[in-house]
Amino acid sequence: MSLQKISAVTVIALSLAACGGGGGGTPSAQPTDTNIENTKGEEARKAEQARKAEEARKAEEARKAEEVRKAEEARKAEEARKAEEARKAEEARKAEEARKAEEARKAEEARKAEEARKAEEARKAEEARKAEEARKAEEARKAEEARKAEEARKAEEARKAEEARKAEEARKAEEARKAEEARKAEEARKAEEARKAEEARKAEEARIAQKTAELIEQAKAKGLNDDEAKQFAQNNINNEDDVSKANLDNMIKIKDLTKLAIAEGLNEYQAADFAKNNVDLDEDTAKANLETLIINNAKGIYDGRYHNGLEQKQYGTSSSSSSGCTNGRCYSIEETITTGKAIYNQPYSIIIADTKSGIRNSSRINELSNVLIAGLKTKLEAIPTKGTANYSGKAFDAENNGTLDYNVNFENKTGSGTITGLGNNITLERGSISGTGISSTATQGYKSGSYSLDFFGKNAEEIAGKVIFNGKDTVGFGGQRREIQK
Repeated sequence: MSLQKISAVTVIALSLAACGGGGGGTPSAQPTDTNIENTKGEEARKAEQARKAEEARKAEEARKAEEVRKAEEARKAEEARKAEEARKAEEARKAEEARKAEEARKAEEARKAEEARKAEEARKAEEARKAEEARKAEEARKAEEARKAEEARKAEEARKAEEARKAEEARKAEEARKAEEARKAEEARKAEEARKAEEARKAEEARIAQKTAELIEQAKAKGLNDDEAKQFAQNNINNEDDVSKANLDNMIKIKDLTKLAIAEGLNEYQAADFAKNNVDLDEDTAKANLETLIINNAKGIYDGRYHNGLEQKQYGTSSSSSSGCTNGRCYSIEETITTGKAIYNQPYSIIIADTKSGIRNSSRINELSNVLIAGLKTKLEAIPTKGTANYSGKAFDAENNGTLDYNVNFENKTGSGTITGLGNNITLERGSISGTGISSTATQGYKSGSYSLDFFGKNAEEIAGKVIFNGKDTVGFGGQRREIQK
């Protein structure tokens, strides 16, 4: 039984049960409005159930009618399918018969074609046999013709080879003749060249010997020794006369400049270098350059490394702290120090010192060290012996620079002066000239120390020195001389 049939039966059964149940129960003594309403509701419910039962019946009938229609459609579709299958089977049978008939026709055509092919092959084989026989006959004919042609060619080649051999022999004989003639001509040419070369060599030797003698004579006349004269002649043997003369003049000038430089105290290497660099300059300029070179050598400076005047350079500032104990006493040090260098460069002298300045445990630091004084010292015999002179210049410590004022009495060989601008005035007490310098006592306030100085320049044009307090270099100073008062 289908689901729709079960649903319809269920609806009908429920409707009948409702109708049967409506007649039972305890009857009410008096109908009321509520009972009337309940009765109407029951009737409406029953009517609704009857309507639904009718709808279910109609739905069932419609379903059955639909099932009958679908079954009819399925039957007709099955009959149509079977009819189509029968039609296709008939068509397949007829197609198979047609195929077999076509295959039989093609097999017959193939048999006839094979017979025709074999007949054609037999005909072609016969034609090929006859053509092969004809080809072989033609080849035999051509081979005979080729043999005869080859014999004729070889005979012609042999004839030409014989002619070529004879021509080659004739050519070689001609070449040998020409080569012999060329050899003899080359030997004659070389002999002539050798003769001319020998004549030229002898002429050149004679020229060189004559010019060498002339150049040596010229060099000796200018004051060169034998070795120098020979070297000059060798270096100028191929030069024109004006070039040789200019070179000789330069050589003489270099020799004179070298002697002058050595006499002034330069070594041979320095003197030769000076002469080479100044040979093209006039005499006054060369002497001025020599004086500058001698002074710089005495100062130990080269290539204008220091500027003239006083220069104080600072290299850097550093801070540090330290502490320690010695023999039960403890200490600590805190300092900020600037290091540098002071350079006082005068024309004839230079003073160079390391500097240290700053703060150490709240106290000012102002220290010089490694004071170097160098330059062209005045020779003892060049120290003036008459008159008085004032020297003025600069003085410096690690931080500051001041002024030097120094007086020298050359007649009684004494000197004294003052340094200002470096705190309290520094008094340079009177000292005596000893050798080429002066040394004596220096005082600054309550401090007492010493000073020393030297004279520099050809005629004591400068002084340069230092002041020492507490055994340490404290101040550097230098000055230039004014006119000597006589």
